[in-house]
Amino acid sequence: MWLFTRLGFFSIGIANRSNGSPDPTRVMIRARDKAHLIALRDRFPALRGRILTRPLQDYRYRLIADKRQWALCVAALAREQTWSNFKNEAKRFRPQDAAYLDALHEIWRVMYRLQNPPPPPPPQLDFAGLGEEDIDDGEWWQPGIDQ
Repeated sequence: MWLFTRLGFFSIGIANRSNGSPDPTRVMIRARDKAHLIALRDRFPALRGRILTRPLQDYRYRLIADKRQWALCVAALAREQTWSNFKNEAKRFRPQDAAYLDALHEIWRVMYRLQNPPPPPPPQLDFAGLGEEDIDDGEWWQPGIDQ
């Protein structure tokens, strides 16, 4: 699950046990910006785990948490919502995080295109398989000239 909040952006999946099998009682909360996980942990002290740094992973920063605690945090985030425009609230709450705010606007544009896709491109002509005899020798038809 992806979750965009005024605290930051998080990608949440089930955590794995040490043997690699999924542990349905724990979640891995991943972030691309460590400050987002710090803000989340500051807001919800129940997420008291250590932030792990994995420089070679697609999400560099990770926090393992009890799934029930995570569900309570998500419910609290929903109860805290008092704004009607998320991007404006994110800017009010995190004015120093220009990269996150820019990303939110880009994501808005991408999702807008999902709702309003651009028209398809015109069909492309396929000249594959044409031989030299099929290629025009430079004499072009011109309107008004009888050929």
